[in-house]
This record gives sequence, C-alpha cells and structure tokens, in this order.
Amino acid sequence: MADNIIPIFDGQERRRRRAIAEFHERREAIGRHNARLYNRRIPPPLNPCHAGWVALLIDGYRGLLHNTQRVNQTLAELSATGKLHTSAMLAHLGELSSAIDAALAAAEDWRPGDDSKALTPELHRIADHAKHVYAVGARDISDLQYMLERLAYTGCIDIEAHNELQHTVCYDLGEAIYTATTSNLHDDELWDGGWDGDDDTYSDGRQVMSKVFVPDWGELFEPVLRRDEIKVYGDGVISAFPEGMVCQIAPPNPQEDECWHPQVEISLATLLQRPWTNVVRDGK
Repeated sequence: MADNIIPIFDGQERRRRRAIAEFHERREAIGRHNARLYNRRIPPPLNPCHAGWVALLIDGYRGLLHNTQRVNQTLAELSATGKLHTSAMLAHLGELSSAIDAALAAAEDWRPGDDSKALTPELHRIADHAKHVYAVGARDISDLQYMLERLAYTGCIDIEAHNELQHTVCYDLGEAIYTATTSNLHDDELWDGGWDGDDDTYSDGRQVMSKVFVPDWGELFEPVLRRDEIKVYGDGVISAFPEGMVCQIAPPNPQEDECWHPQVEISLATLLQRPWTNVVRDGK
C-alpha cells in the first residue's frame, strides 16, 4: 500500500513545484508590464478579443441611447407637472447623445480583417470613441446630480422627485456608462492598476480629460444648510468629480495640426454656471 502512495505524493509535489514556478514567471512578466504602464504605453493596450468587445460596445451604446431618451422623457414629465421648474435640464444630456451616436457609427462601420489578432487603427479609433463617451457621460451625469441637488435646496424641485431621480436616473445611468464603454476595453490578463491611465489616454497619446480643482469655489455661491432628507449618491461617477472640480474633454478625432496637449482654459463665466450647491456640511 505504501509503495502505491509514494508515486502519488511525488506527482503532487511535481505539480506543486510547477505551479509555483509558473506563478513566479507570471509575476515577473506582470512586473515588466507594470514598468511599461508607468511610462504610459502609446497606444494603450486593448482587450485582445476584438470582435467580442466591439460587439459589447455596440450593444452598450444602444442601451445608453435608450436610457438617455428615457431620462429626457422623465425630465419633461416632471417639468409638465410643475415638479421641475427649468427647461435647461431637458437638453442637459444632448452632448452625451451626440458622443454616443458618433461612437456607435464608428463601431458599426468596423469589419474584422483576416488577422483576428491585429490591432488596426480602426480598432484604436473605436476605443478612443468609447473613452470619449465615458468622459462626457461621467461629467454630465455628475453635473446633473449637483444641479438636481441645488434645485432641491432652493425649492425648485420636489424633494421626493429629486431623490428618485438621483437613484433611478443619475446613479443607474452612471453605472451603465462605465459598463457600456471603457470596461470592455481592458485586457484582464494585464495589471488592472493601469486601467485608469489607459482609459484617460487616446491612442495618439493625448489625454482624454484634463481636470482642474478650484479650492475656493465655495465663494461663488451663498451657503445653504444641509438637509438630511435630500439624498445624493456619493459613489459612482460623481466620486471622480467632487464639488469644485472642472474639466476639459478633448475630442476623439484631433485636428490635423493638433500635435500638443492644449492648455486647460476655464472661464469665470463657466465657473459661475457650474451646478455646485455649496452645502454647509454638518452645520459648519
């Protein structure tokens, strides 16, 4: 009996050692790739399953267009019933819809070539559009959350309607934006710590979104006291856009003579139009 057990243990030990060796090889390979990611690879790496993620993008864009139409319909209904006293909200997601239309057209025009592993310029262009859609969507949904909150504090929107919009419109749409766009571009075999940098870098090396934080933004508005019944979801896309953050989003298709990183220009008029609420937190 003992003679039969020894070969079994020997086989298990060989498999264990082989697994350890493979683990160290993989860790070293990831370490080498990490070093390249710290230097920001141009163009950024993409999911090697091209046909798969292009199909996911197309489905995601169609879903986002349906959701944005539903949002506009909801806002129109609230405006008609007097719960939402502003017409500007109805056109708030217009730029997002235009970005989705352009991204959907680029994805639907793509045809796989003979080499299924080739990263063609067309695929990088599709990925650039996906990054642009996410940037515009994250910015606009965050703006919508702050704008709704300000309307609730100033009594221009029903609090119950506000809380419902924050959850079923802003939060849910923010989750869908990421799921439908940049999450499909990631190669799961690579280091996930580099995904944020890849998502913010176009294939030609330009930064998708430049952000600026205005530390004294609160001086632009009159403070209002916090009210616990007004609910705002602090996670999701809004976490990347805290109050006082402004940004400039580069287009996915640059001009022919655009070979530098444009400087961030935020006018005072733009700052005054931002939908920050300037809520006094905890009575302070």
